[in-house]
Amino acid sequence: MPPWVFCTTRGTMLNKGNVRRDFVRLLKRATLPLHFSPHCLRHTFASLLLQQGESPVYVQRQLGHASIKLTVDTYGKWLPMGNKAAVDRLDDAAAGASGSKVVAKLTPAAEAAAERLEKSGEPSGTRTRDSLFKRERRRERAMVTLLTESGEHAVPAAEGAGDSLWSPAREAEAATGWTVKPEGLCKDEVCVPLPLGRERDFVDGRRINLAALWRHLDRAVAHSERGHVWVLGESARSRAAALASLEAPDFALPDPTGRPHRLSDYRGKKVLLVTWASW
Repeated sequence: MPPWVFCTTRGTMLNKGNVRRDFVRLLKRATLPLHFSPHCLRHTFASLLLQQGESPVYVQRQLGHASIKLTVDTYGKWLPMGNKAAVDRLDDAAAGASGSKVVAKLTPAAEAAAERLEKSGEPSGTRTRDSLFKRERRRERAMVTLLTESGEHAVPAAEGAGDSLWSPAREAEAATGWTVKPEGLCKDEVCVPLPLGRERDFVDGRRINLAALWRHLDRAVAHSERGHVWVLGESARSRAAALASLEAPDFALPDPTGRPHRLSDYRGKKVLLVTWASW
């Protein structure tokens, strides 16, 4: 087996000039700009995946990015917006020649059953539009990814709306450690009282606004344009203290064999860090 990943038919190393000449011929056939490099096709690959609705987590793994934040920062502008107009067109497909909706006539018993379903919040045959929108909202919520100091968390039932991130209390506690108690919002033995008169900005029933809590703690909050990826960072004071200490934060990286190495494993030793970006 030759020692090269890509080689000639004889198993020898490829010539740069020959590779470029063949690549330019392919660019002409595809009517692409001739200044493109193979690396440009990598960006095209990622952009097309996101435009077609693939998960940013899947694209991150395909590209080999160390974190999803890098993927979102680089390709976030290609993430598609929700198209609720398409849902309207599904309902319009049943319209008659006059433009009015075609609605099946129900028997009195069926009408009573449909009314009970609507009152209980369940979709019925006469509520096509609401049912489709509910499914669309559930699909969007399933895309929420939360990045914290402890790592990456999928929060399926969370909802990003504007600058608010509402999450069920159980999922919020699993991802951040914060939960609702009579004293306010608490993490372990630390409790933060809710601002008087603004309680609903932080807690609404069994949901917690994590973004509002983080800002109240004077910590950094950032999110993607669609609100499906959120970053809850440290406070400026904690970050400044870490920088002043000149101590690098602990992290883990795999070696070529896949074995993970933590920086803390080498405390007290001289360490040379070599970085490389694939984009």
